[in-house]
Amino acid sequence: MADCKDWQIISALMTLLGTITTVNHYETNVASVFIPKKVLKISTYPAILVYYDETVPESEEFNLEIGSLDIILVYTDGKNDENETESYIQRYRNIGADIRKAIATSPSLGGLCEYVRVETSHPALFIDGEEILEAHVTQVKIKRVNNLNDPYL
Repeated sequence: MADCKDWQIISALMTLLGTITTVNHYETNVASVFIPKKVLKISTYPAILVYYDETVPESEEFNLEIGSLDIILVYTDGKNDENETESYIQRYRNIGADIRKAIATSPSLGGLCEYVRVETSHPALFIDGEEILEAHVTQVKIKRVNNLNDPYL
């Protein structure tokens, strides 16, 4: 069974983010990339959590819908500043750059979209169950064109 175009785009982005490792010449090692369920429990760190919203349609022409997907990426390494020699801002200074670098290697996600653009990137705090973790949040906008007659194309 085929996936709709928006899901193909999200899957391609997740696969791309999974390549962020020092073996691939990045400064960060990402161990897991996933879409969280209702009850969040991260089992493998460092992790990128992918939150996405419905497509925002911008215009329709010639049976094509032009729109954008807004995606929030939350990176956490599961560490707590109390036990670390570096602050989380120091530890997370590279993940924003690594996400931008990964996107630059495939700015159209293999031709699935028009472009992927990082809108914002900043440190934050994140709650995993009852634990407060340091995190880095990156907001990404993906411009895409869908065929109104067949959303799988």
